[in-house]
Amino acid sequence: MDDRLSRFRSYINAFDPAADAQSSLGKGQYVEPPWGALTEDLAPRLELTPASTHLVVGGVGAGKTTQLLMTAKKLKAGKAVRAIYLDVSEKHDLAADLGGVLLVLAGLELARILESNKTDEVEQARKDIRKHAHGFSHFVPWGSGDTPDDDDDGQPGDVVSVPGVLKPPAPPLGYQAKEALPPLRVLRAALPEPERQVVFLFDSLDRLSDPDRFRAAL
Repeated sequence: MDDRLSRFRSYINAFDPAADAQSSLGKGQYVEPPWGALTEDLAPRLELTPASTHLVVGGVGAGKTTQLLMTAKKLKAGKAVRAIYLDVSEKHDLAADLGGVLLVLAGLELARILESNKTDEVEQARKDIRKHAHGFSHFVPWGSGDTPDDDDDGQPGDVVSVPGVLKPPAPPLGYQAKEALPPLRVLRAALPEPERQVVFLFDSLDRLSDPDRFRAAL
C-alpha cells in the first residue's frame, strides 16, 4: 500500500503546474501538445533574428518556463546561435530595482563562458561587468573631489563603496543601463565566430504586475 501510494504521488507531482520544469524535462516527462508547441515558432524566428525581442505570456502553470527551456534546447541543437536560459528570480530580488539587471546578468554569463580567455580587453570587460553586478570600493583622497584612487599612498581620505545592481539596497540607485553596454559588447565580440549570435531567454519576469517595472527591466 505504501509503495503504491508513493508511486502515485510521484506521478501526480510530475504533472504539478508548479513543478520544476528543468527536472521534468530531464526525466523525459515533457509531451508536446497536439496543437503544436510555442518553440516550433519561436526557435526558427530567433535563429533568423537573434537580436529581436519576444514576450512569452500565459497564466500560472501554462508552461512558459518549459517552452523557454525547449526553445533553448532546439536552438542549441541547430547551432546557428548560442542560447542561454536565465531565471532572473534566482539571481535578483524581483521586488528590488530592475534597471540594468538583464544587461548585467547577460554580461556575467558571457564572462563565465569566456573564463579561459585571458586577453587584457576581455579581462577588463569581465572586471567591469562584475563591478556593475556586485559593486566595488575605491579610495578617494580628501580634497580630490570625486576622483577615485586605487591606492591611498598614505594620503588621508575615505574608502567609498559603490553597490552593484544585483539585489541592491533601497532606495533605487538611479543606475544607467547603458553603463554596462561597453563591457558586454567586448565580451560578446570575444566569442568564437559561430557563437557570436547570442539569444538570452529570461524567465520569471511575468511575476512583475506593474507594467512600468516590467518596462524598466527591458
